[in-house]
Amino acid sequence: VQDGGLTLYGREEQPSLLVSRAVCRVLEPPSLGGDGVSFKGDIRGRIAGRWYRFAQKMKAVENDITVSYSFPTPLPDGMVVSYGFKIPERVVVEGLVLVTASGQKTVTEQFEEPVVSEMVLKGRGGEVVVRFEPPFAVSATKKDGYLNVRGAVFAKDLVENRFSVTFSPFSAMRKKGAIEQMQNVRFLFGQRKFAEVLAAIRNLREEPVLTGDEKSELERIEKAVKERTDEWVSVAQMMVSDIMSEPRIESLSALKNLCKEVEAAYPDGYVVEKVRKMYEEAVSFVEQRKEKERAARVEQLLARARQYKERNLFGFAVPFYSYIQKAYPDTLWAKEAASQLEILGKKRRE
Repeated sequence: VQDGGLTLYGREEQPSLLVSRAVCRVLEPPSLGGDGVSFKGDIRGRIAGRWYRFAQKMKAVENDITVSYSFPTPLPDGMVVSYGFKIPERVVVEGLVLVTASGQKTVTEQFEEPVVSEMVLKGRGGEVVVRFEPPFAVSATKKDGYLNVRGAVFAKDLVENRFSVTFSPFSAMRKKGAIEQMQNVRFLFGQRKFAEVLAAIRNLREEPVLTGDEKSELERIEKAVKERTDEWVSVAQMMVSDIMSEPRIESLSALKNLCKEVEAAYPDGYVVEKVRKMYEEAVSFVEQRKEKERAARVEQLLARARQYKERNLFGFAVPFYSYIQKAYPDTLWAKEAASQLEILGKKRRE
């Protein structure tokens, strides 16, 4: 882009956007500050003697370069503010796309469009987007290997007496999409949907639209996800260790709740499978332990019943065998108890 130029016109002075003349005088030479390169000056339209103070500022932020103009004294509502620049035709060899109020429009030759918010230059090396804030009426003509572009807006349509033209490798729509994805990452992180968070971060990590701060935020979120995941696995391992040393239903229930929390964060994959396997091992251990304790209790009852039987205290043995038969049906213990009850019944009848 070359030869950016500011022009002011009275409403009656500008028959076509394709014509431009300007007179400008600089009050302060350009200076470099923390917020970009700036200078101040006066500018007038084609009517001699009508001067208006302005300030120009050029600033680079990330991948964008913004040229902005402001006017300390409000311009007359009927004044037209115009900004023009030239683009080598090779930069737009594949045409232009205008983002208008009614949608997108592709153009290749000279044009005039009343409301344009973005102009996408399509070259072989990629795209360059020119954004107008507020939207401009834009026109262009080809001459001497250049596309001469001029945008114009009425002074009454300026916000706070200023306007800007931004040159960017990305469209506002792409920026908006990246911002929405960032917001989605924050929401998913808050909901602890970690699998979706990590997938979204992978898609966004190489997105050049994002600023350095936004990329740093993604790194912080990714680190927080890893730390929380490692914490879950570590806590699950400690819970399993506690259950192995002292199997309690409360501990198993707590591990089950942790497993559900991990499953909500990671519906599938290595992490949830690891925690799920630990829970299954803990359940298996508790069941085996309960089975051993159960077997030990039944063996104690059978031993007592056998003792009473051997001492011919059948009235004491029968309740033990009856209890075993009812409490442990469909087991070898129940079969043995039923057999012994039948034998004791015969002996008592005898």
